[in-house]
Amino acid sequence: MVARYKKNLEQLTIMLHLIKTQKKIPAGAIVDFQLLILKKIKEKERAIFCTKAQIKELRLEKANSWPTRERAKDITKKIKILENKVEKYRYIIYIWKMFVESIVFLRCDKYAIKHFLYDENYNVKENAGFISGKKGIKAEITLLKTAAQNNVPAVLCDLTNTLRHGDVCLLISNDPYPIEVKTSEKLDKRGEKQLKNIKELNNFFKNDSAENFRGAGPVIRSEHIGK
Repeated sequence: MVARYKKNLEQLTIMLHLIKTQKKIPAGAIVDFQLLILKKIKEKERAIFCTKAQIKELRLEKANSWPTRERAKDITKKIKILENKVEKYRYIIYIWKMFVESIVFLRCDKYAIKHFLYDENYNVKENAGFISGKKGIKAEITLLKTAAQNNVPAVLCDLTNTLRHGDVCLLISNDPYPIEVKTSEKLDKRGEKQLKNIKELNNFFKNDSAENFRGAGPVIRSEHIGK
């Protein structure tokens, strides 16, 4: 399935190469690159929605219409094909996100980035899910553009596979700086927890240490030497 996207992959690879090699490239170019990726991801998310709807209809038919044995086998076969299709769409989305993630790894320390993958208990944090229909996406894009206007490179965290804390990350030093974009003044428990985790992460980067970082007791960050 990836072969079908060869032209798109080549186009994005060229754009990514320019971002990596042009030292004076404006931060706005990174925004444009992400908006292109965002469009492609939304297209695949819509395809997943449609395919899942087809699967649901087939399952309902099989459960409620008493199909013949031959028709039941045909339905089962079609469901399997459609489920494989969904997984392929997810894989393409994963690849699109790798392009934005490459920018993060180019500008920030890989060991700092690693901390964004885990939750407060050092378990791999669940990803944010689909971007389509996300309430705060417009506010996040606005912040992304505002940062670019001030020549500060930034990325939408949902356009990466690793950055699972915050909505927008500023790439102004070796340590990514996560920002949670809230469209409402009132926070629920989940929102409060997200802000708490981000604050702890930023403090850890700032101080290179923490008394109780993610339940691991006193933690000190030291410079990595070697390959």
